[in-house]
Amino acid sequence: SIVYVPLTNTSAFTNRIFTATITETHSGIAAGTFIPKVYFNKNNGTYFSTNGVLLSGNHRNGEWQFTIDNSLMGGAGINDVIRYFVIAQDSVGNYSSVPAYAVAENTNTILANPINPYQYTIAAPLAQVITVGPTGNYPNLTGGTGLFNAINTSFLQGNTLVLLENGSTINEPGTIGLNQW
Repeated sequence: SIVYVPLTNTSAFTNRIFTATITETHSGIAAGTFIPKVYFNKNNGTYFSTNGVLLSGNHRNGEWQFTIDNSLMGGAGINDVIRYFVIAQDSVGNYSSVPAYAVAENTNTILANPINPYQYTIAAPLAQVITVGPTGNYPNLTGGTGLFNAINTSFLQGNTLVLLENGSTINEPGTIGLNQW
């Protein structure tokens, strides 16, 4: 099994580093050229990969570190969408990916990527003072162009003051909820 927490949106252009726990209790995780890897791309482009590094544990149950190397993709910038997945195989050639459904010969030869790889966006953080209303930064809270959608697809940089325009009627369609975080 491969277990890790998906990465969230960021404003950083630097490489992303994360850890995963990989467990294979029967034959153990493959070594050498078939060690676990992270595959990643930018804006649906070509996939690149980097090898995982075993931080602790052993070939049956270990904590692995993975790096999404932006330089392999030609750098990263605002509004870039990075998609990625981790794949590992055991010493007899069985493989697994997270998210699921990668098709592979081994960790080096991917025949089909997962249908829905994890992804994050490199985004500019929202302002710390935001107005909502007909002449504000956002016309409403819960619409497709509203504040909740902006927060869900970007991120806050700290405490944020939301001001509702005084004396204005704000039509709330209720189509977008605020995600928990």
